[in-house]
Amino acid sequence: MRPSSWAMLVGGAMAGGIFESTFAAAAPFPANIIRPVLPCLVMLVLLTRSKPALFGAGIAGACLDLLSATPAGFATARLLIVMLCVEYLAEHVATNRSLFSAMALAFFAGILNWAFLLLEATLGNLVLSSHIFLEPWSTYLLIALANVAITASLFLVFTLFTKRFLISIKTQ
Repeated sequence: MRPSSWAMLVGGAMAGGIFESTFAAAAPFPANIIRPVLPCLVMLVLLTRSKPALFGAGIAGACLDLLSATPAGFATARLLIVMLCVEYLAEHVATNRSLFSAMALAFFAGILNWAFLLLEATLGNLVLSSHIFLEPWSTYLLIALANVAITASLFLVFTLFTKRFLISIKTQ
């Protein structure tokens, strides 16, 4: 990647991490399910594969760790592990870079992120005797579905401008 692309990646990851740790956490119900970090990272995996996506996950996770008001930390490690799993699935399972595989990867990333949050909260409650409260699973399901919608929108925009991906829509 060119230096300007890396600068845009750093700026975008910082903006996404700051947005998600400040506005998305404090917004009322319809707006609090919009979490842009995972869909953007899934699109980076689909566009370039792992290196820029892992770099972006590290920067966005660091912003989430530093600025988040919630006690559930380790966002950097959680995002890096989720992106490694998504990259593995993109490389070995969903290899055709279609709209449906992008949506499936985004949903998988959202559910895996929730599973790691649940693991962090459980271990924190057991080992550290802390009280980490998570949002209900139904909220995380809505967040995962919002991630799918954001990823589908980004995918369609990239497809219109770059002709790089596959859309399974019949045209006559």
